[in-house]
Amino acid sequence: MSRFSPARFWSFALAPLVMTPAAAQSIAPEAQCVQAAAVAEREYALPPGILTAIGQVESGRLDQASRALRPWPWTVNAAGAGTILPTAEAAVARVQALQQRGVQSIDVGCFQVNLLYHPEAFSTVRAAFDPLANARYAGQFLAALHRRVGNWDAAIIAYHSAVAARGTPYRDHVLAMWSQVSSGRDSAFPAAPMAHAFAVEAVPVWSPLASGTAPETIVIGRHISHTPIIITPSS
Repeated sequence: MSRFSPARFWSFALAPLVMTPAAAQSIAPEAQCVQAAAVAEREYALPPGILTAIGQVESGRLDQASRALRPWPWTVNAAGAGTILPTAEAAVARVQALQQRGVQSIDVGCFQVNLLYHPEAFSTVRAAFDPLANARYAGQFLAALHRRVGNWDAAIIAYHSAVAARGTPYRDHVLAMWSQVSSGRDSAFPAAPMAHAFAVEAVPVWSPLASGTAPETIVIGRHISHTPIIITPSS
């Protein structure tokens, strides 16, 4: 997948352990998306491994040490061309440069949230590259899609595209990744702590069923205490 679909349909958990930004920074970049995915899967009652599998398809990078595919937190994709950046700061600079050139449809982070179709997803561009913020938004969106369509296969398709023909090959790729993770053939699954509670608020989002009309209002969660495929190395 290179972006979320235009279909924008939008549990809360309290726990003593928190994956803080400082703690996340102490984790190797190739593990940050996976840990964040595990947190979001618990928060939104997603099947274990599904979000990491999506991340592998969205921003997967071969880890030279383990020879396993790992989602990369500082991935940017625009116009079908993805770039892996070495730091969050470099990723932010890349997005800002694209925006200055008038590019609006940009996928960012572990789970490639599209900034054009999800304008309220993150408070800043920098927040979009926080793996936990990115995972929470992606997890909540996937959970909302599941509630709407009723099964995970269709939810994965809708995560990629409102057009089933476009989303079906993507779903097959995600399911293959998910199967590997579930069978233990991928070691990208550290235990992850639970995280903050969130407040609920309503935001306007565009619906593909009402193209060209006013935005539909969907209720989504906003976390209180946490601020938040062609991949080539950056030159």
